[in-house]
Amino acid sequence: MGKRRSAFVWAVLGCLALGLLASAQGAWAQPGQDAAHQTVPTATPVRPPTPAPPRPTPVPTVPGGPAPYLHLEADAKGVLPGGTFRYRATVGNAGEGVASQARFALYLPRVLTLLGVEPVGTPVEVTEEGAVVPLGDLAPGQEVALGFQVQVGREVPLGAVLEAWAELAWAGGRLVSEAVYVALPPGALPVTGGAHPLP
Repeated sequence: MGKRRSAFVWAVLGCLALGLLASAQGAWAQPGQDAAHQTVPTATPVRPPTPAPPRPTPVPTVPGGPAPYLHLEADAKGVLPGGTFRYRATVGNAGEGVASQARFALYLPRVLTLLGVEPVGTPVEVTEEGAVVPLGDLAPGQEVALGFQVQVGREVPLGAVLEAWAELAWAGGRLVSEAVYVALPPGALPVTGGAHPLP
């Protein structure tokens, strides 16, 4: 009699253990999914956000005051490591007042070397970040065109994307250009920047 009672107890405990195991498996299953074929969810890696390029800084319109503007582009079709290309900048004053103590700054990646500035004889200060050109006072309606010849380092790999941007500062204000991208083939430009894709 004792042996039968013991066998019965063990049978009950075995059924309880199987029930608990089945419940635990069902807890992992997704809705509509068989617990015997459930998959354990895995975390999806998240890429860190890409820093946004500098955006143009709006200039408040002051009646009778200056209204400077700034544009930067690159002429870099087919450039390769060790090759040269040119950045072109246009700055001016569309307002009625003088933009005094104006200063243009070009910010370049460190893999570019500045070779020269146009027009020839333009005073320029070469910095670790790029170049600075003092413009003095920008009179109403005045416009200045600048060119910057640069060389790409020979160590730069094919497919690299180079980013540059410019700044125009004057007494009482500051403008920052859109980022300008140059891609060495077979690199592709970011969808939001640059206007000079290379073959």
